[in-house]
Parts: sequence; structure tokens; C-alpha cells
Amino acid sequence: MPRYMLGKNRGIMKQISISLILAILLLSKIFSQDLSFRNYSGYYVSPGVNISWDFSGAFIIGSKLSIGILKNGSFYNVTFGILNSNDKARYPYYYIECQYGVSSQYLESKGVILLNGIGAGIGIHTNGEEKIISYKVSLFSGNTIFINASFLYDKKTNPDIGFEAVLPFPVISLK
Repeated sequence: MPRYMLGKNRGIMKQISISLILAILLLSKIFSQDLSFRNYSGYYVSPGVNISWDFSGAFIIGSKLSIGILKNGSFYNVTFGILNSNDKARYPYYYIECQYGVSSQYLESKGVILLNGIGAGIGIHTNGEEKIISYKVSLFSGNTIFINASFLYDKKTNPDIGFEAVLPFPVISLK
């Protein structure tokens, strides 16, 4: 690694490396897992990675962990995550978000499983010595790979749009 990347960018490089490793693990498991969530009811843990861009042009990368329950094609979870960027005025950004989503029954009847959801939560980032609490709202749609739009509200609105890859692992079945 070049010397100029070791100083203040080391944290971002570490975050990118961890996210890429998680993405590779996710992609290697996708084809070995039954993704038809209609046949499963129970608790799950879902790691994920996020790549997005905010409307001011900042590239954002992040990782997250969701813990939730899936029942009758609907899911409820709590997500803990971190977002990082070269925009040091807003990132790193730590958040907790409650999410809800449902499976599209129309598309499922055609053999396509599409999950649509919404989330709301809070986040904390620092600007120098000041800790700033923001409100976070997100919309997402997909299956394993999601299109994700997030809106952060503090002193101003900061929307971003991107992609998210997740892989839910069943923990306890309810059947």
C-alpha cells in the first residue's frame, strides 16, 4: 500500500476492505441458499454492505448488521450500521434503524421474490468536538441486492441513493 494512503485514510481503507470481504462472502453464499422467504418463519441475522452516493457527490461505503423476524412474507428488524465517506463533515456516521418490509405477492406469483420496505431511526456523527444526532429514513426494494434511498435530517436534508447487499442467516425457526 502506498505511504500516502496510510495516514488519515487508513480507517476508510479498513472499512472498504471489510465491506469487500463481506460482499465476496455474500456473493459466494447467494447461490447455495434458498431465497424464497415465504417458506421460512423465524428469527434471522443479516450482515450487509452498502455503496451509495449523496446528492453533494460524496461516495459512501458502509456495513451493517440486522437482527429480525420473518413471518408470513413480512419482516421486522433492527439494523445497526456505519457509513463512511471522504466527506469528513458528515462521516463516519453510526446509526440504528427499525425496518419493516413485505414480499410482493403479485411478483411472487410470477416466480419473482421482491421485498419492499421502509426504515426509520437515528444516527450520530461528529463534526470536530460536536456530536450531531440526525434522523434517518430509508426506502428499499430488492432481494439480496437492494436499491436503497436514505434521507438524513439534521440541520439540512442529506439524501443518498445506492445499492445494498445483504444475506440473511436463519437463527431460530418458528415452525
